[in-house]
Amino acid sequence: MAGALAFVDRWHLGDLASIVGLAIALVGFGATIWNTLKAKRAAEAAEVAVRQTREEMARLYATVDLAGLIERVDSLKTSHRAGEWASVSVQYGLLRRELIKLHARTTILSEGQQKVLQGTIQLLNLLEERAERTLASGIILDDVVELNKRITRQLNRLDQVLHELAAPRGGE
Repeated sequence: MAGALAFVDRWHLGDLASIVGLAIALVGFGATIWNTLKAKRAAEAAEVAVRQTREEMARLYATVDLAGLIERVDSLKTSHRAGEWASVSVQYGLLRRELIKLHARTTILSEGQQKVLQGTIQLLNLLEERAERTLASGIILDDVVELNKRITRQLNRLDQVLHELAAPRGGE
């Protein structure tokens, strides 16, 4: 045993073992830092992917909701022609409230798209008031053609928003 200790002392193997241990520790520490940075980059990439997926899901839901609302607003023109003011009045209110919800929960719309939704909400509000006055007075509206033209103009704007929402995004 004494011979082994003398050999270790003579060749400074203890110092060499310390240096090798330090080198291994430094390599291990470097590998840990490298793997931590790789994990951080992967987490950031996953976060971006989640954000993009959420935006695309919001876009999909907004597109589906808006398409349904456009179809229902368009069907109002037929009800106008038939003079169904009681049901039309109710539909104006329902559609207006649904557009308000869509406007409030859809954060992906541009300022111009938001203005189109707001304009449609305002138009439906005015038409609802007008239908209520018609029902209260019993006087039948004689300008259904003009009324339907206003709705058609607003529908064209909503269709543009719908096409913009449904259009493929760059980089996909």
